[in-house]
Amino acid sequence: MGSRSDKPEFDQSRFDNAQTGGDYYRQLAENELVPRIIERQRQALNVVPNFYRYYQRAYSGRRCSCFSETATSPSSSCLACFGTGNTSSYQLYGHHTEILDVTAASATVGIVPDFNNITYPVGFRLMDNVTKGYVDFTLSVKGGINVCSLVSLYANAPAGTAIRSGVKLFTEATFTDLSVDAVSSRLEAAQTTGGLHIRVVMERNSICAVSPTFQFVRVRYRTIEDDRVRGDVPLSSEANRSSDVGWFDEVENKTMYLDTTLRAISSEDLFRDVRSGQLWKVSETTPNEVGGLLTSWFITVRKVQDSERYASLV
Repeated sequence: MGSRSDKPEFDQSRFDNAQTGGDYYRQLAENELVPRIIERQRQALNVVPNFYRYYQRAYSGRRCSCFSETATSPSSSCLACFGTGNTSSYQLYGHHTEILDVTAASATVGIVPDFNNITYPVGFRLMDNVTKGYVDFTLSVKGGINVCSLVSLYANAPAGTAIRSGVKLFTEATFTDLSVDAVSSRLEAAQTTGGLHIRVVMERNSICAVSPTFQFVRVRYRTIEDDRVRGDVPLSSEANRSSDVGWFDEVENKTMYLDTTLRAISSEDLFRDVRSGQLWKVSETTPNEVGGLLTSWFITVRKVQDSERYASLV
């Protein structure tokens, strides 16, 4: 009789597919299948892509002054929040946008919030007994690639009044006129010197003259090199009004196909066609997934009309 061995007939430390369950297949999909699908779709989109800029609605941020504690809803005509109720409003993909207004931390001299003038957002005005004043803001800079893409000042200066704005680093002695170039040249240094110091100055000829009003400054700077989103639009979604003369007119609704560049899209978001400038609002989203992993998007969008609050989105 041969010697008896305690060694098992098979290695009990191994698990078959039934024992590992979904983990085995998810790992396989995550490590091999899904990356291949995503790469093929990106290559397909790069053949003849349509380029868009993507505006994502923000749900956090300072409560806009058009949405007071007593209001039941924000103002649909507000140019600061575009009816979202918060000053972050819509963030452009690849950029950071900041609104400096009465809801932002500020220091004022000779200027007060203009609560008597029922306009939205609430602005600033000169105090009754002064002819000149200013308001100071600090613009925090959260990284980026040192490219300012937008500076806009929303204000009203009647005859006999003036409004000026400037920017400087906190290490600089004097202000430079606020502009895209002035902000761009200071973005890198601002990250380590406390941000950018922005001042808005208002003045009038006499205390009897009507005061100028200032509502807000919008500043936007780039955070990535390529801020465009690639998309494909099926030919059936385009209406060819006059192929003989070579111009096209897009229909009111269309379907777009996108890769995984955007990880989340909602029905509150918007796309602007880089070529035509036309703005589109998302009405329906369908994420394509394999094993719970995103591989692409099908979205339905509708053309934004000139009368809608989004139409003036920049």
